[in-house]
Amino acid sequence: MIIPTNENILVKTLDREVKTGSGLIIGNTSTMEEGLKMGEIVHPGNSPYKKGDKIFYSGYSAVWVTDDKGESFHMICHLDVMGKEE
Repeated sequence: MIIPTNENILVKTLDREVKTGSGLIIGNTSTMEEGLKMGEIVHPGNSPYKKGDKIFYSGYSAVWVTDDKGESFHMICHLDVMGKEE
């Protein structure tokens, strides 16, 4: 298990679907765009967030990390969180 230090957050990227005005659904946009990402917090470190929170964050500031099981995550600073889904 990867444990973030200080106020860093370990995030599992979630896939999002985008629905266009005409009703067309475009899937898996988290890999299509680098800007805004959506993810679920796996380990909040010392941040004000908690495990399981669904957040939006900048993909440009995220660092890819892989655990010993081969699972990939993003490591981000809690200041890069732009919003939280309620």
